[in-house]
Amino acid sequence: MQVLIGGLRPLVSDANADDESATAATVTMPIPTRRANLDPMALEMMTRDLARFIGPVAELVVKRAATHCASITALRRSVAQEIDSAADRARFLALPPAS
Repeated sequence: MQVLIGGLRPLVSDANADDESATAATVTMPIPTRRANLDPMALEMMTRDLARFIGPVAELVVKRAATHCASITALRRSVAQEIDSAADRARFLALPPAS
């Protein structure tokens, strides 16, 4: 969930703040421009696997994490951190990798 929260934080501002203070309080995150050449089918499989544990937000989590991971293994470890339950996280990490 940290990836989702971090990604949404810049889009949310204090509803009671005026435009000037809201702009000053907004944290901008760099948009990654480089993406590892990861197999689209492997990304789709990982998204489906992760969705079993965190729901439909898995698609966003995988897409964002894929921009800074050099391999499917690194991506799997990265997105696993979004699973709150240690037991569920271990089950996710134990799933067979996409071929």
